Amino acid sequence: MYEVIISPRARHDLLEILDYIGDDSAAAAERFSDALLAHTELIGEFPHMGEPIDGRRGVRKVLHTPVRIYYRIDEE
Repeated sequence: MYEVIISPRARHDLLEILDYIGDDSAAAAERFSDALLAHTELIGEFPHMGEPIDGRRGVRKVLHTPVRIYYRIDEE
């Protein structure tokens, strides 16, 4: 299993998204957060599940509507 490290910028973006959703519904923000974090756990278990990004060597993405999760695999 791979370790998933969330960059400071990604963490900041996530908090902004959750604040935006939370303005309408705290429960919806929590559900979205839980589902998004579950996707990141899947990346740790199945790192090659994401689609490679053309022109960005080593970068992949998975979709958690409406958010795209971009990540890089460190094989070392």
